[in-house]
Parts: sequence; C-alpha cells; structure tokens
Amino acid sequence: MAADFEDIVNNSIEDIGVDAVIEHQQEKEPVDKARWELWVALTSSLLAVLSAIAALYATFAADEAAIAEAQETVVAAYVSGAEATYSVLRTKIDILKALGKPVDAADEAAMEEYALQVKTYREKSLEYDREGGRKYKTHDHLAIAVTLFQVAILLGGLAVVVQRPALWTFGMSFVVGGVWFMAWGLTDFMT
Repeated sequence: MAADFEDIVNNSIEDIGVDAVIEHQQEKEPVDKARWELWVALTSSLLAVLSAIAALYATFAADEAAIAEAQETVVAAYVSGAEATYSVLRTKIDILKALGKPVDAADEAAMEEYALQVKTYREKSLEYDREGGRKYKTHDHLAIAVTLFQVAILLGGLAVVVQRPALWTFGMSFVVGGVWFMAWGLTDFMT
C-alpha cells in the first residue's frame, strides 16, 4: 500500500514537471539579485523586534503616567478636603474673634495643621503632575520609534515587491531616527 502511494506521488511529480519548474526558476533568478532581498528580510526581522521592544516600553511608560495621574487626582481630593476644613476653622475663628469670644487654642492649632497639609498636598500633587508629564513624553519618544521602525519595514517590503533596492536603502534612513528616539525614550524610562 505504501509503495503504491509512493509510486503515485512520484508519477504525479514527473507528470507535473516540478523539477523542471524549479530548475527554470533557479536559472531565472541569479543568486546575487536575491542577496539584497535576504538583507531586507534580516533587517525587517530585526526592526520588528526593536519595534516590539519600543512598543512594550511605551506601554509601560503610558501605564506609569496614568498611575501618576490617578495619584495626582487622589492628592487633589485631599487638597480639597484639607482646604475645606481649613476654611471652616478659619471662618469659625474669625466669627469668634468678631464677637469678642475666646478662641480655642486647639482650633488654632488644627487650622495651622490643615494649612500645612494643604501646602504638603499641593507639593505632592505637583510632583505627580511632573512625573506623569515626564512619563508621557517618554511614551511619545518610544511611540515615534515604533512608527519609524514600521515605516522602514514597510518600505523594505515594498522594495521587494517592486524590485527597487534603493527604496529599501531609503527606508533604512528611518531606522536611524527610530534608534535615536528609542534610545532617548529608554534612557528617560530607566531614569
């Protein structure tokens, strides 16, 4: 049974003339011409890896920026609460003074404590705002790198389709910018 199947396959291959097609294709396409296409494939593979790494770190940076924004929002709520409490105590003390009544020392101490909390919370809010902004810039640099790498990959594939090696060479110029933005973004991310 297996021998019969093998005979059928061999006869079919001979009938189709696959060997002749392969030989004809090898004669038609010189080895040198295909060399640059191998370089396109290699660089496209490497650029895909760089693009994936840049995209991953861009996502991390965006996540950290979103966390900083969320923390800034929480601290802003603390600022509002501390300001409201400070205002109530301040109003109470002002009314008591206007009526000529004694002011409780605990209220004055609490008012000063809330004023200090407002200042501390505002500083913390600004810190989170700066951190979030810095992380968004890092994300932007890495996203630009991803875009430049993708353009280079696209131009490489297009160069193979239209058989224009110069188009692939032009696409490699985008890699320089992509590497620069990726290095900038990764440096920002790591610091």
